[in-house]
Formats: sequence, structure tokens, C-alpha cells
Amino acid sequence: QPLASPARDSAAKSLRSRNAPEEAPLSFLERVKKGIFKQKEPEEPWTDTLKAAEGDPKALSVLLLSGSVRAVGGTSKAVREVVEAVDTFVGRYLLLTTVAYVSLKFVHYKLLPDFPPL
Repeated sequence: QPLASPARDSAAKSLRSRNAPEEAPLSFLERVKKGIFKQKEPEEPWTDTLKAAEGDPKALSVLLLSGSVRAVGGTSKAVREVVEAVDTFVGRYLLLTTVAYVSLKFVHYKLLPDFPPL
């Protein structure tokens, strides 16, 4: 059973840093927006990484190996997401068309067996 509001607030206050300013509680929509539009840390451009490894052949080989592994991982992730999307789409609409077809045949043969009349 979740904590009641006053108990939850006192627990949150005790866990908060003593020097941290008190924040107003966020509404549900504000929490969703904050989660969706979370700011990512800016990544270092790959050219800077390449320049840093320029003089050292050992560092360059590690960079090429890790970069190729990262590229394979990114490609694998993209392919997996596309396959999952297609699978979900096909599965959902295959189910809907099957239910519609079975319902239509049930109505045709059980509820209206002599339809259309001759």
C-alpha cells in the first residue's frame, strides 16, 4: 500500500539534501514532459576522438575496433527495432482480420443461414 501524502512528503524531505532548495512537486504531465524531453549530454565529436588517437597506433587500433563494434551494435539495434515494429504491426492486424473474418462467417452461417434468399 503506497504511503499517504503527508508520510510520503516527510520521507522525501528526510532523503533530500539539507542544502538543496525545496522544489515544488511536479504534476503528472510535467513529469511526463520531463521524461520525454530529457536533455542528453552533448557527445564529443568523433573527429576530436580521432585527432586524440592520431599519434598513437595502439590508441588508433583500439579506436577502430571499438568504433566498429559500436557501428555493428547501432546497426543491430536499428534492425531489431524495425523488425519489432513490423512484427507488432503484422501481428495486430492479422489478429484483427482473423477476428473479423470469423465473426463474418459466424453471422453468415449461424445467424443468417439462408442469406441471400433465392
